[in-house]
Amino acid sequence: MLFGRDREINKLVRNREQGIHTLVFGIEGTGKSALLQELASRPSSIATIYARDCGSRRNLLEGTLKRASSARQISPTALRESLIKDLRNDVVKLSQQQSVCLLLDHLAPLRHRMQRLLEILEEHFTLICAVRAMPGTYSLYYWKFDRLEVGALPDSAARSWIETELALLGCKGSLVRSIGDEVQRLCRGNPGLIADTLKAMRAGTVLLDDPIRVSRYFIDGRLSHLKNRRAPFGR
Repeated sequence: MLFGRDREINKLVRNREQGIHTLVFGIEGTGKSALLQELASRPSSIATIYARDCGSRRNLLEGTLKRASSARQISPTALRESLIKDLRNDVVKLSQQQSVCLLLDHLAPLRHRMQRLLEILEEHFTLICAVRAMPGTYSLYYWKFDRLEVGALPDSAARSWIETELALLGCKGSLVRSIGDEVQRLCRGNPGLIADTLKAMRAGTVLLDDPIRVSRYFIDGRLSHLKNRRAPFGR
């Protein structure tokens, strides 16, 4: 899902190193989580902690502490029994040890208490947050963050990804082109849909002997969930 995402990765790496708070947004399936996970895996002088499912203050704080627990030896029982205030203080203590960037994924729309918590964390950490682009999700607070919108892949990047995967499945020549046309038409550059489609194809390669079979693969409902998901990128 990182084909054609050099610009986005480079911006996130740069913002982390410069301590710039960043909001990553885009509709479902555009690869926001993949970008954050890639950033967390890249070496840096700044400790980078990736916490997902930050739908509440407790989830956010527990996820952050659990990611750091290998060095801090925090037991799950202690986390469950801690008050929000105690968890928050434990997270802030991390910043006293070294520079830390918190990658907060699936962040909930802001409420008063969540906004206050983020303001506290913002004083001590670099925050890079991923949310879905829904009205009101980020307009009241995140306006002061640097924004990175993640949308459709460029046609060339999507095509390169699809054809690379098809070649690994044993497709050659005109078959790669015709199947690639069908996948690109159905997925419209959405990396989540492309990843789902390729995964399904890997599980059923017996069907990949001609484009008509590929079309039937979709029409028969084996990938009906793709047709039911909102098609976000018109042509």
